[in-house]
Amino acid sequence: MKTTDVTNKADNHALEAFLARPDPFSGQPEENPWSWLHAIERIRRGLNTPDHQILLVAGSLLRGPAGSWWDANEDFTTTWDEFKDKFRRQFASQDLHAEWWRQLREKKQTGISISELATFQQELFQRLDLRDEHRKVEIFCAALDTELGLLVDRASPNTYQAAVTLARREEGLHIKYGRQAMPKNLEVNLSKPRRSAYAEPNFTDTMDALTNEFKALRVHMIEQSRQVAERLALDKEAVKQLQEGLRFLHGRKPRNARDKGKAKHDPMVVNLARPASESDESGYSDGSEDTESESETETESKSEESDIGYPYDYKRMDKSTPLMVDVMVKGHRVQAVVDTGASVSVISKPLAKRLGLPFNHDRMAIQMLDETSSGATRMCPNVPVVIQGKRRPEHCTVQDRPSDLLILGMPWLEVYGVKVDPGESKIWLPTKKGSQTVTTIQ
Repeated sequence: MKTTDVTNKADNHALEAFLARPDPFSGQPEENPWSWLHAIERIRRGLNTPDHQILLVAGSLLRGPAGSWWDANEDFTTTWDEFKDKFRRQFASQDLHAEWWRQLREKKQTGISISELATFQQELFQRLDLRDEHRKVEIFCAALDTELGLLVDRASPNTYQAAVTLARREEGLHIKYGRQAMPKNLEVNLSKPRRSAYAEPNFTDTMDALTNEFKALRVHMIEQSRQVAERLALDKEAVKQLQEGLRFLHGRKPRNARDKGKAKHDPMVVNLARPASESDESGYSDGSEDTESESETETESKSEESDIGYPYDYKRMDKSTPLMVDVMVKGHRVQAVVDTGASVSVISKPLAKRLGLPFNHDRMAIQMLDETSSGATRMCPNVPVVIQGKRRPEHCTVQDRPSDLLILGMPWLEVYGVKVDPGESKIWLPTKKGSQTVTTIQ
């Protein structure tokens, strides 16, 4: 006998002491066929077991309906790959896959902890052999409560475990601080009798009460500041939005010495005309008509100088189209309308169903421009929009219409800082490395 063979047998014998024996499998609905198959596969790889031996091990662990199935197929199965293929078709069929996917989509956080939700999802991920981390993160965020799901989604975790860790931390903060609606200093003391509304106020009491209110307000502001700091520590997107807001209010600092000497460009100020009051229509004149007429003439003269020329063109108006961009949603190419006049984003019901997007139980009434209401529509959270390879999810209302429609409205534009340039038919999509130009569909 060769020395190598002796060494391999000794190694296998040492590994057998650490490898757990798989449980018998009978093919019942509550059993996990993928988990059982992986356990057998682990033994085969760990001990480098030949096909005929691993088939003997697997067959000896099959019971009940699964044992009967193996009795009928054992004589026609000679390799481990054949066994796995037949086993999956028998005990992990498409119907069972569809049922697991349904359970995964419909399971929500309501009434359970983050750990319980993660355990449930990880079990189904294993059964479905789902390994795409981004897909798992999307499913996890969709199952969370709306506010928590938005927080985790905006943080853009790269892995499922990172998303679960963030959600658990936020859950702990909620348990720690969420039960106390306000600081104790702001609680109203109902044991003291109220002063009559008709009683003469006492200056000392009034000043004492005002002092106590200022103290309570200070404590409340400190508490709110601490909570904001904790939220910013968790949400990188919120930090970015805060920085952009501060730059908007106070201006950007010059990047180099050459920019310091440049003059600032003040925005153009437009004076809005004050509508005439009822007294102006009464025919009363204070002698200011000439002044107003001169002012109007001067204004018209200035406006003519700044007129860039915009003649009426019916053909141009007839050919005009909305700003549309190509996006990807769950691997499907979709043409989305970028609408700065839409207060919410919208997806049509047929498109959402075809893409397998789940709806939640929230409803929202949408009012159209003609002041008609669409009625209470369902909500489709966490639509995984990908534009130019950048993931920018959105939460949409669902419109019941026969054709496909995806409108990215103001919430989507504001959250991601997207800028629209209608003149160039382009949008600017901010990224970590700087803005990215996206050309719209002509």
